Amino acid sequence: MSRARVQDWGRGVWALGCAAAGIVSALALGAPAAGLNAVATIPPIKGIVAPLLPEGSVMRVLLTPGRSEHNYEFTPADMASVEQADLIVFVGLWLEPRVEKFLDANPSTRRVDVSLADAAGVHADEDEKHEHGKEAEGHTHDDACEHSVDPHVWLDPVLMKEALPKVAAGVRRAMEERGLWNAAAEQRLNESLAKEAARIEEIDREFREALAPFKGAKIVTHHAAFGRMALRYGLKVAEVLRVNENEDPTPGRIAAVVQAVKQEGVRVIFVEPQFNAAMAERVAKAAGVKVGRLDPIGDGDWYAMMRGNLNALVEGLGGGKAETR
Repeated sequence: MSRARVQDWGRGVWALGCAAAGIVSALALGAPAAGLNAVATIPPIKGIVAPLLPEGSVMRVLLTPGRSEHNYEFTPADMASVEQADLIVFVGLWLEPRVEKFLDANPSTRRVDVSLADAAGVHADEDEKHEHGKEAEGHTHDDACEHSVDPHVWLDPVLMKEALPKVAAGVRRAMEERGLWNAAAEQRLNESLAKEAARIEEIDREFREALAPFKGAKIVTHHAAFGRMALRYGLKVAEVLRVNENEDPTPGRIAAVVQAVKQEGVRVIFVEPQFNAAMAERVAKAAGVKVGRLDPIGDGDWYAMMRGNLNALVEGLGGGKAETR
């Protein structure tokens, strides 16, 4: 066989493989006839967005529960799901640089892209956009995961309530593109928006009431995920175990944490279920404090995740369990 014919044959096989991958992805996503194909990059987004979707919708979450939001590399299959989605909701602030770069490079009049951070009114500065844009081209997020703006906006209920109307507007635009928008759809979306806003307000109220007795209390967290939550409800993160989520704490970092625990009167070190707790347990033993657990990702139920974190905070700070609904 000539070289030209071999090359033509190879191109044909590659094209067939790509087409097959697209078909498999579409089938995996569900391709609903009466609803939307929706994609969320991390599980907590599902808990906020799914209740707003029309009946018959399918929502795929790219990051599976148990993985950290900082050390997951999105796969070609993930990107195929994004490309074929009617609606993609991502955090933004360059938490998912490969996804953001893909969306920027592949605009679509059919797909609606919603940044949770933008919807909440939180934006990265231009220098960070430039640096993370280069990072997405050259190496993984874990090699340079410092953010000038904290991307963990989903852990602040007030920001989530602010984001909700714009997320709902994204759902409406996606429905309009699919020809699903009508008076009944508008009524259902408005009712769902009001219901979810009230549920988020209830979470905010529970946090304010349960954490009010601990105002000014200092905590140590696994990584810098809970700064927004702490600031919102009067707590202070005295130190974090991991500055870079992909590297074990250095002896110097461990010493800094132990010193902060003793000097700041910290009563608890919080670990995360996405990471091995052994190091935190050793640090806690050396510092003479207990270990608690805060989960920044959850399993897709944002409300359960937030209430679980509230209970962990109250128990860790010495107040039993929080009163939640």
